[in-house]
Amino acid sequence: MTGPVLGRRWLGLALAVAANLAAAPTIAQQKPADAKPAEQGQPSQYCTGIANAAADARFTWQKETLAALAKDVEARIG
Repeated sequence: MTGPVLGRRWLGLALAVAANLAAAPTIAQQKPADAKPAEQGQPSQYCTGIANAAADARFTWQKETLAALAKDVEARIG
């Protein structure tokens, strides 16, 4: 595969990643229904404390990866 076919494939991949990015914040913010604050120990408190930072870092990485893929697609098309 070369030329336009490969470009369309990359474009499709980039669009799929973009769709996942749109869904990522809602997935990252979901909490388990059975978690009770009184029963949480140190490890779960730590995980709860860094969940937002981890989600932000993952979103930033995905955004940068998508931007790099988009540049690659544009370079291949052009």
